[in-house]
Amino acid sequence: MNDGSRDRSSEIAHSYADRYPDSVIVIDKENGNYGSCVNRALGIATGKYFRILDADDWFDRNGFIGYVNQLESLTVDVVVTHYVKEFVGRKKNTIYDTSFKCFNQILSINSLQSDDIDFYEDLVMHKLSYRTDLLKSCELRLSEGISYTDTEYVYYPLLKAQNIIFLDILLYRYFIGREGQTVSISSRISHVNDMYIILDRMLSDPCPILRTPPSRRIQMYLLCTFIASYYWSILVIQKLNKENNLSLEKFDERLKKWDDDIYSEVSKVKCLGVTYIKYWRLTKKQLIPTSIYCWLRRLSSKY
Repeated sequence: MNDGSRDRSSEIAHSYADRYPDSVIVIDKENGNYGSCVNRALGIATGKYFRILDADDWFDRNGFIGYVNQLESLTVDVVVTHYVKEFVGRKKNTIYDTSFKCFNQILSINSLQSDDIDFYEDLVMHKLSYRTDLLKSCELRLSEGISYTDTEYVYYPLLKAQNIIFLDILLYRYFIGREGQTVSISSRISHVNDMYIILDRMLSDPCPILRTPPSRRIQMYLLCTFIASYYWSILVIQKLNKENNLSLEKFDERLKKWDDDIYSEVSKVKCLGVTYIKYWRLTKKQLIPTSIYCWLRRLSSKY
């Protein structure tokens, strides 16, 4: 996918399409951010499984071979694999294995119990592959022109999935440290409204509030994780101002009306050992001292 690139990306991609016409298809389009790329790709996808690879990242060569070989015999809705974070300037990187150690067995999502809580940590884009027909049947379409839409990619299909398998394969190499990446603190501050747009859709979408465990627990985990990140982006990594405080108050009131369980659960999330959302709800002030705020700003200049 050439998302409006101004370098030689299109030329290089087309050279691969010429050499491997049965494997490589190139789409040249105007820049529309992450969601538009997924939407266009899903529109022409014909393979059994759908897997995202961001432009900064790459697949492990050996892991990819083993991964493709295993996919040939699978029909499961969701496939989970390992990933590693590749930090700029670091010789040693961190491998994020799947927390759930029951490998190579197709499991019904409804069979997962509450004591399988570590499994929820695997619900990130870098670990997930979906059966293409599942994505098309739930009519997945991500928001376009904004950041953090990988949250939608994880959230909506998982609520429709019936089964899952964990493979002991290191597949994804996630590059961290390029200037301007959306995972940086400075980007989170400047794109906090993108997070609100996604949450607004989730709270407005006709997708039901699930009541059957463990689907309900998956829904609560994914929502609470992203909602807490939204609060964190306003209350922790920047100085709280009147405008942000008012916006957060309105969102907080809306969340309470939408689902009281999620409203209560998100208040338990901690930062630096403190339930910062609960403190803000009581005081309408942020708890983070100036010294920590300055430290976080310095950190943002590195990543």
